[in-house]
Amino acid sequence: MADIKPSQTLVYKTVGKLQIPLDIYLSKDTKNAPVLLWFHGGGLLQGRRDSMAPHMRKAVQQYGLAVISADYRLAPQVGVAEILEDVKDCIYYIRTDLQGQLDQKDAVDVSRLAVSGSSAGGYLALLAGLYVDPKPNVLAPIYPITDPLGSFCTTSQTLRKMTMLIQSSHNTPTLADGQILSLRRGDGALRRHKRRRGCQLWSVWGRRTFEHVFRLLHRTSDPQRCTDYSSGMSICSAKPT
Repeated sequence: MADIKPSQTLVYKTVGKLQIPLDIYLSKDTKNAPVLLWFHGGGLLQGRRDSMAPHMRKAVQQYGLAVISADYRLAPQVGVAEILEDVKDCIYYIRTDLQGQLDQKDAVDVSRLAVSGSSAGGYLALLAGLYVDPKPNVLAPIYPITDPLGSFCTTSQTLRKMTMLIQSSHNTPTLADGQILSLRRGDGALRRHKRRRGCQLWSVWGRRTFEHVFRLLHRTSDPQRCTDYSSGMSICSAKPT
């Protein structure tokens, strides 16, 4: 994973004495590359920007993307509202200040922006689609949290472990099964919500995510493309293989 190093590490926000950085990955001599912003997972409690998978780092060369992996503040020291502010500020920085901070001039085209992430990072990508204006061109949430008020997010760890033991002793579905069902219920609610807004979720799988993001950012034709026609934002929902 550490074989492909970031081209630069930049601070996009400072809160008190805390500097919040992002890593940007660029191919050599790239010009006007579309930007893929990635938020790591970890339940909003843990994780780091350098946890990006190797195939994501290789997407820089393979698909001509500028890939950015950004840190954000974590709970419980801050709440979701503050984390969302970090997401907004990160996107604002990319759109307004990033170009002038890069060693490679004219390397990125910030008008073509995809926001992605896995698990909690996918949840942040969805929030970016809801609360950032103007909207990102593409959202690619990968197995995102879609039910933040469900039992998985609202039950304490101690109680969750006790519940797992009780369920196992009674030969009932395990907590892992319950988590999957909770996510499915939340995901179904999300799909219904998006349909009412005239948008659908486009399902893609595994490493093909970046191929589809590349097509959307480069505006190439794809019969599977789904667009929120009210905002001009394309949405991808992906699961790992």
